[in-house]
Amino acid sequence: MRTVFLILALLLPAMAGAQPTAPADQAPTPIPPEVERRQVVPFLPGTYVFFNLPRDHIKFEADIQPNFVIRQTFSDKLVIEDLLTGEFKRGYSIVGTPRVRLRMIDARSAPVRTPSYMPKGTFTQLFFRGEPIERGSRVGLWAAQVTVGHHSNGQDGCLFTTDTLVGDQCVGTPDLQQINHIDGSFSTNFVRFGGRYRREWLRDVSTDAQKQAGIEEQIGAREFTLGFDVDRDFHTDPRVEPFYGTTRAAVLAGGATRFRRVCKSRVDASVALFYVGEPPDTVGSFAFQAEMSCTFTDQGGWGMFVRYYTGQDYYNLGFAESINRLMFGAHFQQDGFLRFVSRRAKEEADLMKRRREAR
Repeated sequence: MRTVFLILALLLPAMAGAQPTAPADQAPTPIPPEVERRQVVPFLPGTYVFFNLPRDHIKFEADIQPNFVIRQTFSDKLVIEDLLTGEFKRGYSIVGTPRVRLRMIDARSAPVRTPSYMPKGTFTQLFFRGEPIERGSRVGLWAAQVTVGHHSNGQDGCLFTTDTLVGDQCVGTPDLQQINHIDGSFSTNFVRFGGRYRREWLRDVSTDAQKQAGIEEQIGAREFTLGFDVDRDFHTDPRVEPFYGTTRAAVLAGGATRFRRVCKSRVDASVALFYVGEPPDTVGSFAFQAEMSCTFTDQGGWGMFVRYYTGQDYYNLGFAESINRLMFGAHFQQDGFLRFVSRRAKEEADLMKRRREAR
C-alpha cells in the first residue's frame, strides 16, 4: 500500500504543473486551456484508487484509466468570439484508453486476482451552442460516442474448478458455485453506443481593466449532465457467455459546481442505473451507483471521492456474485469545466508561450 501512495506522491507534482505569474504592475492575462491548463476530455471517466466498506478480503482496488487524446478539435477552439454566438458548432475527439482494473487481496503475499485488462478506443462527436446571458454565458453540449473495447483477465485456466482440460477445451458441468478465482479465464469484447447532454453556465471573471484591453475570460461555474450507454458484447468466451449478459445498458444523471476553497476545480454528484443483461440467477438484472467527488485544482485533476454501489460484481470473475459496498479514495479526473477566452487574450497567451520557448 505504501508503494501506491509513493507513486501518487511522485506523480502529483508533475501533473499539477506550475502557473506563470504576471509582473506586479501588469494585470494577469488569462491563459487558454490548450496553452497552460490540463486538457479537458469531456464525458470520459478517470482513474480511481480506493478502499471498500465492508473491507472483507480486499485490501484495495484500482481502476486505472489514463485517456490519451489522439486527436481532439474541441479544446483548440474555445474562443469567445467564435463560439459564444448562439450558433451551433461541432468538434470531435479520438481517445485511446489502456484501462486496467485490479483488486489486491488480503492474503499471503497480497496477490492481485485477477486483473482486468480493458483497453478501449472512443470516438466522440460533439455539438454545442453557447450564448451570452447576464454576467456570463451558458453552453449546451451534445455528444454521440462510439467505444470499442476488450475485457479479459489474462488467465488460461478453466472457468470452473470442476472442469477438465481436454486438449485446448475445458469440459464439465457448469457450476456457478465453483468458479475458479485463481486462474479461471474470462474474456469478451464489446461495442458501446452512448449519448450525453450537458448544460453549463459560465461566469465572467475578467476585470474592468482587462475588458477595456480586449482581454476577457469566462469559466464554467455549474452544470448538469444526462446520458445513456448501450453495450453489445461479442466474441465472448463460450464458457462465460451463457451466464454473462451480452446486451447491457446504463442511464446516468449528474451535476457539478465549484467551491471557493477545497474543491476549487469542481465538486460532482452523480447517480447511474445499470441493466446488466440476462445475468445468472444469483444476481439481479440491475445495479445502482451513487457518487460524489471533489477535484482540488484546475491545474492537477487530483481529488477525493466516495461511491456507493449495489448489484452485480463488475470485476471479471465476480459476475455471478452481488456486492453492496461503500467505496472511498483518490481519483484523477480529466473531465472538467469549459474555459473561454477572447481572441485578444488567446493571441497574447500564445505570444507569451513562444517567448518562453525561445529563452
